[in-house]
Amino acid sequence: MAYQSEMDGDGREVIDVVIPYNPRKYQDIIHRKLKRYNVIVAHRRLGKTVLSINQLIASALNNQRANPPPRYAYIAPTYKQAKNIVWDMLKYYVKDIPGLEKRENELAVDLPNGARITLYGADNPDSLRGIYLDGCVIDEVAQCPMDLYGTIIRIALSDYEGWIIFIGTPHGKNHFHKLFLRGSTDRNWYCESFPLSRTHAISPKELVEMKKDMTPSEIAQELECSFDTSGNDSVIPLEWILACQQQEFKDSPVGQRICGIDVARFGKDCCSACIRQGYKIIYHDKWFMQDTQYTTERIESLWRNNLFDIVNVDGIGIGGGVVDNLRHRNVPVFEVNVALASRNSKTSRLRDELWWKLRAVVETHQLQIPRDSYGEELVIELSTPTYGYLSGKIKVEDKESLRDRTGSSPDEADALCLTYSDFNIFSSSRINAAAL
Repeated sequence: MAYQSEMDGDGREVIDVVIPYNPRKYQDIIHRKLKRYNVIVAHRRLGKTVLSINQLIASALNNQRANPPPRYAYIAPTYKQAKNIVWDMLKYYVKDIPGLEKRENELAVDLPNGARITLYGADNPDSLRGIYLDGCVIDEVAQCPMDLYGTIIRIALSDYEGWIIFIGTPHGKNHFHKLFLRGSTDRNWYCESFPLSRTHAISPKELVEMKKDMTPSEIAQELECSFDTSGNDSVIPLEWILACQQQEFKDSPVGQRICGIDVARFGKDCCSACIRQGYKIIYHDKWFMQDTQYTTERIESLWRNNLFDIVNVDGIGIGGGVVDNLRHRNVPVFEVNVALASRNSKTSRLRDELWWKLRAVVETHQLQIPRDSYGEELVIELSTPTYGYLSGKIKVEDKESLRDRTGSSPDEADALCLTYSDFNIFSSSRINAAAL
């Protein structure tokens, strides 16, 4: 890469710099497509670290802001990895820049225009607090803490609208997978996967030898960029969901307006409301950190404003209190205890049955998913849960497992599932008794 010497608008000389980096085909494709937010899923040996370092160098060299001076960061899963693997690489690519200052103790280089590139480890997040960043690369995202971006890096990028590149190889369906889904559905993000079968970056002869020493799941994950190394175990495949997001119906929705409420009280989970009529989601909302009285009043307000005909509430735990409160207020509520045994022989619990019912709806494209921010979040939540088998019956991944794996639970997707519930037999007799 070459940077030509010229005079800028303030009469300052722009230094002529040649970087010993000649990007390969797919590295060049990535460089050209980058936006402010980027998710790159790359197989081993594509050269993603080299690509990332040189993107940082290019951006830093071309940033002419004088005050405060530009700041860039490369973050590896551990500080030791940054020091042992990336530090020598960074020094190699900047070695011909005149006026360069190397800060060995800080793993940082200062460029002649005042910009600084620093290497960090995600195992010491406190070292990143309080800084500002013009650009940042988080490498091997799956091995970094799931809250690193939201609690630290996103804030650091806000001062000067800095850019971010998440890059790595899959390691199951965790927070990196969630970022990949986010990037796949948001037009402001650049998101792309580069499996070996696409790039052919490893010679056929070497690939034959590698496959002798790797299991099929290792090949799928490390070389073919598969987030699912145990088979196609997503409850609802992403391609089905995206097809529903593109679905357009000519006729207006008909039928009952059914409200689903996934109840949460305090903590990271939210209380979610979804109202569906036929194929269309006609209303959605969510709220955090509120007691059952607040939730009851909010649902009752939807009812008084004639937004739904019936409401299905997840009655487990604190949801039971919301159900009782709504009954006392004569709101047509049905309690759905998703922990009860399923009514069919295929699924284990009612929650599994509901998700499998929604799966069938999405597979046949009989749902129109909005193309707004809510729809983008719904795409992520619907495509994230996996399933397995318990005593020969389908068991959908539970909220606790999802929270541990991704940092969040599918509250809005669960609320949508509840709109497909017809388990009224578990609560109708209680409603009739109250009416007497």
